[in-house]
Amino acid sequence: MAQYRGKGILSKIVKFFTDSEYSHTAAFFPDGACFVIGDRTYVIPPRSVVEAWAGGCHIADYSEYHHSGVQVDLFSLKDGLTVEQEVRLGEFLVKSVGKKYDYLNVLRYIPFVRLLIPTPMGTYYTRTHVYCSELVLEAFASVRATLFERRPFWKIPPGLASTSPLLKFEDTLTTT
Repeated sequence: MAQYRGKGILSKIVKFFTDSEYSHTAAFFPDGACFVIGDRTYVIPPRSVVEAWAGGCHIADYSEYHHSGVQVDLFSLKDGLTVEQEVRLGEFLVKSVGKKYDYLNVLRYIPFVRLLIPTPMGTYYTRTHVYCSELVLEAFASVRATLFERRPFWKIPPGLASTSPLLKFEDTLTTT
């Protein structure tokens, strides 16, 4: 899991309203990966992420859509995943490419917006739209590696994603 300490205006807003040092979450592939789904082969280059970003869910270099000089903290599961879980996790993420970005659920982290949108926070969930931490946490949950037992993945903002006791810090990268 990659946790971004974004520098842009939107990143600052996210960090302010979620009271966090992190503004974005992505699934990181340090060595790249290759997945065969149906009759298609998907190649994820080294140091790439699968992320839900403003244009939708995509695969890109971890720096591509981010300001240069952004610190990216990397986390992994303390107990790791089985090979089967790793494959299923990657397949889940690749199948998510193309989903639309879930602006509505992100806006729900801003307190006054919750008053304007009648649906209570956390009851809004769709499989066609996704935001960053939701994508990564749902991917882990899909392989029975649920990082938060008492809170659904669509209610966890980016800054909270890496606080799971099941994760360990690995390294820090800087975007170029």
